[in-house]
Amino acid sequence: MQRGVMAPEAHPAQAARAWLEAVSSVAREMVDIVEGLEQQADESRNLHTAMLEDMAEQMAEFAETATVADLRPALKRYARGLRSYLRRQRLESQASLKDLRCRAEELADRLERPPSIL
Repeated sequence: MQRGVMAPEAHPAQAARAWLEAVSSVAREMVDIVEGLEQQADESRNLHTAMLEDMAEQMAEFAETATVADLRPALKRYARGLRSYLRRQRLESQASLKDLRCRAEELADRLERPPSIL
């Protein structure tokens, strides 16, 4: 047999193997992303708790010394901080989910087009 020319039965097997490897690779990437999201969710919960506890402490300390005139600007500052934090969290979550959706679409596309031997 010439080099580079495969036996007829070898080509379909290689095509099937390559397809399975590609599908399993995308599936592994999706599992990794989900595991990362789970870890990120745990870290986010801890961060949310710490941030809110810190903010509550700051507000309590402020309430001890503030005048009524100081109250409105302080509440606005706290509200801006919370909005900024929530926006950042939303954007990070959306980016992770977008990546996962892309992988899911890639996997679905590959599953719809198996090699002709399967």
